[in-house]
Amino acid sequence: MRVLIVDDEAPARRKMRRFVDEESDWEVIGEARSVASALAVIEQLQPELVLLDIQLGDGSGFDVLDSFQESYRPRIVFITAYDEYAVQAFEVHAQDYLLKPVERSRFRACVDRVNNSAQPGQDLGARLDRVLRQLSSQRKTDRIYVEQGERGRLLPVDRIDRIQSDRNCITIHAEGRGYRLRRTLQSIVEEMDPERFVQINRSTLIQLDAISEVQPWFRGDRLLILRDGSEVRLSRSYFRRSLALRRLLPNLD
Repeated sequence: MRVLIVDDEAPARRKMRRFVDEESDWEVIGEARSVASALAVIEQLQPELVLLDIQLGDGSGFDVLDSFQESYRPRIVFITAYDEYAVQAFEVHAQDYLLKPVERSRFRACVDRVNNSAQPGQDLGARLDRVLRQLSSQRKTDRIYVEQGERGRLLPVDRIDRIQSDRNCITIHAEGRGYRLRRTLQSIVEEMDPERFVQINRSTLIQLDAISEVQPWFRGDRLLILRDGSEVRLSRSYFRRSLALRRLLPNLD
């Protein structure tokens, strides 16, 4: 199995390479860290399987899939920290869907599944059901530790309106206050329930219950007015990736 690894984080690519190198009948033929570089490598090397991250610096893994010609359809395994994309991944006939951090035992199960699948998209219903059960069984946090001056507290997540990122820090907006933490937005996304908290652009995570109004914006984007009065932009591309948002706002699809 000739494998291409696509991930914008070098440590993640190295980890996947180690896992693939342990498989006697799998071989890494290349790596890419963006949509543009992935497309160039795919055109040149024609891999049989692509281990594909969803969130890339210049777009998403779904943008890579959209570029494939009908005559060439490699197998796809999504490897991502965002469990909210599971349904959409199987809609495009992914072979499997692995959540970061990927454990070696889970990767081995993926290898067996890919090797034993005759065609991409085979047993779609069974695989989708399995992944959704796996995701629903994962524990999601209901409180986040924040600090107020010299004192700390456990903030219930249902009081959060939005979480804004700024490089390696985030600000949690809740109850009219802002709590700044040295964490990445991605690390928070991994802990939150994707049916309640959705990333709406590259730097913003919101609670769906906090939306009070939706207004038109430029180029298909929308402006969301939250219950605390703040205004945040809903990117059209992020809307299309979120099943929870499409269910909540079906008229925007």
